[in-house]
Amino acid sequence: GTPPSRRWLLIEVPLAYLASVAATIGFYLLASAGGFFGDYLHTLVGAVFVAIPMVLLLPRRESFDSYGLPPQPILREVLFALIVAAIIFPPFWLGFRFWWGWDRAFDFVLPVGVWNSALANLVVVALPEELFYRGYLMGRIDILSRKRVRILGTDVGWSLLLTAILFSVGHFVVTLEPERLAVFFPALAFGWMRCRRGSITAAVVFHALCNIYMDFLMLSYGLIQPQEYFQ
Repeated sequence: GTPPSRRWLLIEVPLAYLASVAATIGFYLLASAGGFFGDYLHTLVGAVFVAIPMVLLLPRRESFDSYGLPPQPILREVLFALIVAAIIFPPFWLGFRFWWGWDRAFDFVLPVGVWNSALANLVVVALPEELFYRGYLMGRIDILSRKRVRILGTDVGWSLLLTAILFSVGHFVVTLEPERLAVFFPALAFGWMRCRRGSITAAVVFHALCNIYMDFLMLSYGLIQPQEYFQ
């Protein structure tokens, strides 16, 4: 099927984003009381990020190729994500040390169940968020704006910047913690990877690696306790 008109997209895209934010805030409020919503918070939020694109794209029988889901050789995408991580993580570590203080002691810490948490990060957090932001939103915004600029050898559009802004705002409004806005910067990398590879696959893997790496640093420098991992 063909995508809807530009006029319709100017209505659909903001409503889809607001619906995702409202649902996420709602689930976080319900989770604060514990119980079912506390136990399955990330699963429920992830389901929202998957459901919205499905509800909007499937009835029109639109091809998912335009939304970051073309067939891709998985191992090649994983390798690309690992290369990007190898380039970005060392300077990020230096910035992390500068921000939190050079004198902070390092004690290598991995939480119990780290591999289960890593898998959950990949499937429950990174995949749904990338499907919604770098898949659906970038795809829709690219229809609205065809202008492209070349960054690091890759043609990117306004969707790269706009989805990074929406991604960071979506994280901020849930907890109202200013540091949550910092996800704007990795979101730029996720979006660039989506444009570079024509798929969200590498971005999903890199997104999960970023979450795991950040948790590892926070744990190892004593900024959070092991039981807080993947909360």
